[in-house]
Amino acid sequence: MMLAEDAQLLIIGNMLKPQQIYAVNEYLRKWNLAAWDRVDLILKIFERHAVTTEARLQIELAAIKHM
Repeated sequence: MMLAEDAQLLIIGNMLKPQQIYAVNEYLRKWNLAAWDRVDLILKIFERHAVTTEARLQIELAAIKHM
């Protein structure tokens, strides 16, 4: 379905375990596609809007905890 819609990113609406998201990304790598879970999406949004150094560090810490 992603190939038919010419999508580059698959967003999964649930929290996945690191092993699960890794497996999905490994499968999608054949077609140069990527997948994020809900937490990844939220972290990316916050990362995009982070202005201060403290905010960036907090987002990085949250991303590490998520991994």
